[in-house]
Amino acid sequence: MKHSLRRVSAALLSLTGLLGPGAVAQTPPPGTTPPKEAPAGQAPKPRLEAWPELKGEAQKTVQTDLERLRKASTEEMGAAGRAGLLQAGAGAAPLLLAALGKEKDETVRGRIVQVLDQITGAEHTRLLAKELTSKSRDVRLYALGRCALFPDAELRTAAEPLLARLVKEGEKADPEERYAAALLATSTGSTAGLAALHLAAVENWNKRGVQIRAALEGVRGAEAAGQLLAMLKDSDKPVLNGPLLSKDDRQRVVACLNLLAGCGDKGALPRVKAFLDSNDNTVRVAAINAVLGIAENKPPVANLSAFEAVEMAKKLK
Repeated sequence: MKHSLRRVSAALLSLTGLLGPGAVAQTPPPGTTPPKEAPAGQAPKPRLEAWPELKGEAQKTVQTDLERLRKASTEEMGAAGRAGLLQAGAGAAPLLLAALGKEKDETVRGRIVQVLDQITGAEHTRLLAKELTSKSRDVRLYALGRCALFPDAELRTAAEPLLARLVKEGEKADPEERYAAALLATSTGSTAGLAALHLAAVENWNKRGVQIRAALEGVRGAEAAGQLLAMLKDSDKPVLNGPLLSKDDRQRVVACLNLLAGCGDKGALPRVKAFLDSNDNTVRVAAINAVLGIAENKPPVANLSAFEAVEMAKKLK
């Protein structure tokens, strides 16, 4: 299951256009660098309890390299700073996280995030989790999103209470932070964030879909599928060979199907396949991707025309 999750996460995160550099520059989002699979036969690296110590030349130059990255008055200056920080490796992460929390320039924050994405990975989730209560919103968002990319069941005890607090705060809560907390909780195996992820899928699947699909693998099974099937209510009845759904209903149904693609089990297939007969192509395509995700663990098929969708739906029934 772990190897399958890493493959799906990498495949999903490699899709272009959903989380480009522009998104990074706006607000430090979940890291955009795909997780790397361990070579066949090699066990994943253990989760670390302390950041590596900086040694040798890196001890002397890491602060200077950070300043070069921040100021980057010339392209060469920025590249030199980046190269030095990458050479220092994960030992530079505490310094970069502290800088991220203080930096006011969005473009500079984007550069810091890009380096952090390169030097942190699955082995650092327990360390990044210590930043979930940081005073800096940018640091919290980064830690939440980066940890969500590398499912770690041990973080569930931290993720669930954090999500519960943000949900309880309602409109007072930061929606971006609530979404990121739902991602993390879901990646750790908790279904507590499904409602928040469904809302995010309704509002902006094009932007959030890659992240959501990666996190959903952590809860794939009957429990998560049951919650999402309940959200569908009786929407499959009027949509089949009848009037088109209202805009709100269509968005809700499509969002449910998109999520089921990432976490549904085969017991959900009969209900999902009913939507293959929809006369609404948006719903039909979502159903196709849901069937492929559930039955074959495949990422979404993009840019299906109405004709192609009809033909593919016939094959999947």
